[in-house]
Parts: sequence; structure tokens; C-alpha cells
Amino acid sequence: MSRLRILLLNSGIRKVVGGGERLALAMARALMENGHEVTLATINGIDWRKVRSIFGESPKLEDRRVSILPSFVPYTYQIPLSMMAFRKISHGFDLTINTQGDILPAAASILYLHGPFSYSVSRRSRLYDYLRESLPSWSYALHRAYFTPYSAFFDRTMDQALEDSLMILANSEYSARIIELESGVKPDVLYPPVDVQRFSCPISTRKDNLILTVGRFSPDKGYQLIPRLARLCPEYDFIVVGTVTSRSYRDNLEREVSALGLDNVKLLVDLPIGQLQSLYARAKFYLHTKKFENFGVVVVEAMSAACVPIVPKSGGPWCDIIQRGKYGLGYTNEREAAELIRSSEGACRERMAALAKERSEAFSYSSFKKQLLAVAGGIEGKQGGRG
Repeated sequence: MSRLRILLLNSGIRKVVGGGERLALAMARALMENGHEVTLATINGIDWRKVRSIFGESPKLEDRRVSILPSFVPYTYQIPLSMMAFRKISHGFDLTINTQGDILPAAASILYLHGPFSYSVSRRSRLYDYLRESLPSWSYALHRAYFTPYSAFFDRTMDQALEDSLMILANSEYSARIIELESGVKPDVLYPPVDVQRFSCPISTRKDNLILTVGRFSPDKGYQLIPRLARLCPEYDFIVVGTVTSRSYRDNLEREVSALGLDNVKLLVDLPIGQLQSLYARAKFYLHTKKFENFGVVVVEAMSAACVPIVPKSGGPWCDIIQRGKYGLGYTNEREAAELIRSSEGACRERMAALAKERSEAFSYSSFKKQLLAVAGGIEGKQGGRG
């Protein structure tokens, strides 16, 4: 593949670093390692200090902020004008990759979709009705006020973005099925890369009666299951590690733990990476509590540390990562999870830990890089043929 000038589109790396931001940086790194020139176009801009604090050394690449509105303007109001700017500057590049096509509906050579979130704010989607029925009326009203301008824009542009992009990718088979159901377009799957070396430890590592959960303290994570499960498994320690995006949620969880008198549950905030590595190495099990997760990077991280994953029987962790019980355990409620934990001790747990660790290698950065370069090379050929 010849040296290319490549433009990546991303919402930006400021206060929150999620799957979309991680993927954009990994794509930039992989493409630059292969000799390509990469520019990152963002809406919110990039806080490189935050990037370095989370990822360590990061690829040095040019970045452009495509939003022309002040940063205090709500994000959903900035997207339409930003997409126009992205389309305008994209003509100066050989290849364009929209790394968050599910929330930034702009056509690109490669359109990457992380999951079905945007369809939940589309007025034509089944998920729209689900939110209306599941959220309190006041919460739903705020949700619609914030997303109404974006919803109208999404409904006008998403179908065209799918039609005009040369390659559509999704982050999991689970996400791909939902996107196909909503849009009629079936994406190919490119799993996001996971730094499996960072938390890797030998199968022979001594494990404690520790069950670990890692993620943001946010209502969508479903951590309220943990105190109930901890009551059923008093012989295990439960540790939740994460950043705080909802202080009230974190405080309410802590109050519930205290009210139940649970001394086997700890909530830890902003833990240094060295301490997190130690917890992964000690934990026998990794508990994932979010239902209908699109993928689940932390599940793979834990598997690389020989933790047996316990995930809800839904979403990417269940369908893609542990393949419906082949490489881990699946549950529907806390009682089923407790039974699985107790019945999986000893040689059974050690065997599953070995399988989980082996499975984690399928999501390594090297595997991701190989597949991404193959996709980019194929797109280059298509564009050359069109020209």
C-alpha cells in the first residue's frame, strides 16, 4: 500500500475518554506505523495532557478542530456544522475514516460504528419508543430537549452516510446485527484493539477470593447488582474501580453498601495503573454488570490477566467475547451469578481462566492493526478503480 494522507474524524478527547476515542488513537498509531500521514479532525479538540495520562506515550499527529461554535454550546448542537466542515476538508486527503459514525453521521471511505446509541435518539427507531416507556417523564423530557436538533439532523443524514461510504464497519457482531435491523445495512466487524499485554499475567499466578469490576461510576453501568451479589457471596471480596461521571450515583451506591453492612465491597476511584494491574492479577473473577454492552474492552483486559469473566447474557461481551459461554460465564440475575461463582471453583475455574486468557489474544492490537491495514488497502484499491 502506498503512502497515504489519511483524515480521521472523532468527537474529540476532552473530559471523557471512551471507546471511540481509544479507537481513533489506535487507528492513528497503526496507520502511522505503516508509514501513512494521519490528521485527526475533532469537534471538541484534544487534551493531549489527558491523553498522555491515560495512554502514556501517544502518536504525534496533526489535529484540527472542525467545530466553529464555542465549546460551551451543547455538543449535539455543534455536530451538524462540524459535519459540513469535515466534508469540506476531506477532499484534500487520500482516505477518510469516520471513527464514530454512529454519532457523527458523515460519509467517509471507512465508516466505523460503535453501536446502536444514535438510533435511540432517532425518531424513526424502535429504541425511541423503548426510551419513552423506560425513562421517567422528566428524564425523557430533558433527553428529548437535548437531542431534538441532533435527532432531526441524524434522521436526514445517516442513511446517506451509510450509502456514500465505501466500507461500513462495526465493533462487534452484536452491534452489526442491531445496525442491520435499524438501517438494512450489514457492517463487517473490526473488533477494537485491547492492550492485552498491559494486564497479562501467568496462569500460575496465585489468585484471591476477589471479584473485580472496572468502569465509570455511571447509572448505565448497573453496579446496583453488586451489593445484592455480595450478600449472596460473603466469602468473596468485591472491588469496583473507576472514574466518576455521576457523583450522586457513586454516593448512592456507597450508602447502599453501608446500609447493608457489607464489609466485603469496596468502591475505588481513579486508581493508579500499577494498583489496577495488581487487582487484575489477584482477582479470580471479573464481573461485568452492564447489560447490552456493545463490546466491552475491560472484559478482555481481565481475561488477559487470567480472570474468569462473568457477564450478562446480552450484548457484545456475551455474544462476541465469551461466545455464549465458551470462554466465560453468563448470568441473568444475581442468584444465577452466585451459583456460577460457587460451582466454578478449583480445577474448573483454572481451566476457564486458561481459556479466557487464550481468547483475549484475538483482540490484541497486532490483530487489529493487521485487519485495519487490510481494510485500508482494499479501500485504496476501490478508490483507485473509481478514479
